[in-house]
Amino acid sequence: LFDKVLAKCDAEVVKGETGKAALLASIANNAPEKMQMLLDKGQDPAAASAQGEHALIKAIQLGFTPIVEILAANKQLINMQDATGQSPLDFAIKTRRVQV
Repeated sequence: LFDKVLAKCDAEVVKGETGKAALLASIANNAPEKMQMLLDKGQDPAAASAQGEHALIKAIQLGFTPIVEILAANKQLINMQDATGQSPLDFAIKTRRVQV
């Protein structure tokens, strides 16, 4: 999915739902280089998918520390909250991934 999105190189696609899905897929596949390419093309790491998933929270839940480090460099993500009011730190504690 991410290769298809990147091939289009269309800002509208990268910033839309398809780009969000590709960003989450790159996280699920532990592919930080692909995630970084999407971010470099304009995908907003703070945007939630249509299902309410957030990139940083997903990376924490999966325990992918390199991806968490890339996303956490964006300080605004540290204080974001999901639809239930939980922060990335809440998820790190809940999933016992405090090291991330």
